[in-house]
Amino acid sequence: MNEEPTPEQIAKLPRWAQDHIKDLASERAVAIRALNEYLDTKTPTEIYYQNYESTGEERIATKGKSNGPSSKRCYLQTRNIEIKSGGVLLRVSCHDSDTMHEPGIELCWSDSNERGDHVALIPRSFQSMSLVAHPNMKVWQKPWPQHVRAPINTDSK
Repeated sequence: MNEEPTPEQIAKLPRWAQDHIKDLASERAVAIRALNEYLDTKTPTEIYYQNYESTGEERIATKGKSNGPSSKRCYLQTRNIEIKSGGVLLRVSCHDSDTMHEPGIELCWSDSNERGDHVALIPRSFQSMSLVAHPNMKVWQKPWPQHVRAPINTDSK
């Protein structure tokens, strides 16, 4: 984003433009305050999502210099959520200590159409994985990467 105009630059504008800029700045401040108050009234829970929004708050705090977006966390008043993306349905449940489950997080997944199609769990890195629906799965093409051992040919000739 561009730097904020200086008061001298604004003073050179026509009166209607000065009033319009003043109204926009006021509306932005009210909107940011309303968003923060809404988020602050949510009771913290184990399930939330976090976005980074460019609201301009950092510009105000740093006197016109941009420091990037601000973090906004929205708590969901539930212990279970479902996420659909890329043909996969992921169910996430939080459990406390009870007779049915161990304390922790339970993950269940299926294809988003719930027809019983395959969904692959693909390790990505340490404690990271992806869930990929069957139609979106890629097949390895030769030549095989050096760090992957080529499959053994089981075809009898």
